[in-house]
Amino acid sequence: MVAIGEAIEAQNYLKEMMKKYPSSQAIKECATSAYNEVVSEFKGVVIEDPEMEDLVVQYANDGIRMCETALANEKIVNVSSIYTLNNNIKFLIGILQRGAQ
Repeated sequence: MVAIGEAIEAQNYLKEMMKKYPSSQAIKECATSAYNEVVSEFKGVVIEDPEMEDLVVQYANDGIRMCETALANEKIVNVSSIYTLNNNIKFLIGILQRGAQ
């Protein structure tokens, strides 16, 4: 599934940013907790009951919101590249959501 690969690639990018900005708790939260959720949920789409796709989509969206909230609250670095990643993942979530309907 393309979405899983994209989410893992985004998480790896965030992990690299975490090394560049080790004091940023927001980037750390995005790279770990938030994107762990997204990747896990995307993987779940592959193995879950199709009727559970709505929940998977909701939880993946929660991961992105968690990241964006942390970034908005911290306000210490230019994080436009992270918002771009998040928007790409939101697009993939939207595709999953349409498939679930």
